[in-house]
Amino acid sequence: MTPKEQLRQLSTINQRIDQRLKLIEYYMEQAERMGGALSQIGVVTGTKERSPMERWVDKAVDLARDLENEVDSLRAERRLICGIVEQIRNPRYKQVLELRYFSPKPPKWEDIAETMGLDVRWVYRLHGEALLEYSKVAG
Repeated sequence: MTPKEQLRQLSTINQRIDQRLKLIEYYMEQAERMGGALSQIGVVTGTKERSPMERWVDKAVDLARDLENEVDSLRAERRLICGIVEQIRNPRYKQVLELRYFSPKPPKWEDIAETMGLDVRWVYRLHGEALLEYSKVAG
């Protein structure tokens, strides 16, 4: 994977983390609702078989755990990418990479140039050099 592809993943990773966190919240809310309903009903069937509601609560909790594990691995991937950028010594390289890839929606090159007080062509050049430096640091 090229440095540019790896950096572009940041936006996707952040979106996936947000989506997973919302799902976790949804499943846990559903499990709490169902669990509350179970305790109010006082489910006692007299058999070893569990009710569909109990199975749904267990499934919701299991799905939430799986999603939490996925979020943990996505966060680790994000920390790795951010750590590589942090190791870059040139502040301009860092700045151009952060402006381009650390935003939820990548800004236009013209906006990056304006923020940095540079001509767009210089920003392109800096970006290319920053990607090379990222690749060196990443090993």
